[in-house]
Amino acid sequence: MSARHAPGAAPVRLLVFAPAHADVQLLRGALTLAAGWRAETQGAVELWQAHGADPAALDLVVHEYDVVLRTQAEGDPGTRLWLALAANLARGAVPLLIDAASPGLALRHLRAAQAALAGCDAVCLTAADGSLALLGLARAVPEVLAGIPWGQAPVLPALRARAQRWKFSLKELAQS
Repeated sequence: MSARHAPGAAPVRLLVFAPAHADVQLLRGALTLAAGWRAETQGAVELWQAHGADPAALDLVVHEYDVVLRTQAEGDPGTRLWLALAANLARGAVPLLIDAASPGLALRHLRAAQAALAGCDAVCLTAADGSLALLGLARAVPEVLAGIPWGQAPVLPALRARAQRWKFSLKELAQS
């Protein structure tokens, strides 16, 4: 098992996961939220583009919001999610991933997630449709995320069961 990265000791990096169908408006909403978080924390922000994303839309927002652009790996949603999170953990950062397509995320959710990661292995927030809007990890245990139906809702029951099985502490945030 890997050691937990403490957010106070390791930088928290915000990962904005963009679906292939993301348009400029959707990306601006997520990146405006990310810019507010970055202004408060001085943390880094990465925009993770899906294969097939509109390069013109991405180019526009990358320069407008001064974010690092990364490309999601190929494969199922769980694989893409895990590889983005694991890459940041390997670089010594505590990743906090948000879904650009999830409405309702606010700065208070990012603050709460960052605070929660100081005392647990993972933090999550589900969207109204049962999909995952936010996921943060302080420790890399791929078995916790493997086999979860990420592209389908609800994912929380499967995530809870796997976290319990692997003795991985999970903090669930409230939408409000």
